Amino acid sequence: LVLKFIKTLAQLDTSAEDRLVAALCRAVIRCNRVGPIVFVAPELGRWSTVGGLGVMVDELTVGLAGMGAEIVVVSPFYHVDRKGKTDYLRKDGINYTGRNVRVQIGAESVELGVHAG
Repeated sequence: LVLKFIKTLAQLDTSAEDRLVAALCRAVIRCNRVGPIVFVAPELGRWSTVGGLGVMVDELTVGLAGMGAEIVVVSPFYHVDRKGKTDYLRKDGINYTGRNVRVQIGAESVELGVHAG
């Protein structure tokens, strides 16, 4: 709520005093940017929840994104969901990007597909 108020004040432009307040508010916003926040979790929301962790990660990341944070979530992709359905991510606008990344896990090199949405 406070950040929303500061963003509103940052748009002021009717007088010299307003412009000074707006410039100060823009500086506060700029100084409080933290960059992307990355979550790595074994489950995520409705797509791969076994316990409560997936729900917590989903709600937290949605809330932070709603406040303007840039969020990245790294989570395993399972070929089928809990109900045995395939291609379950597509209905939520999450699609395979056609890109893969290779990561080193201990002595093993693993190739991972990148999905976005």
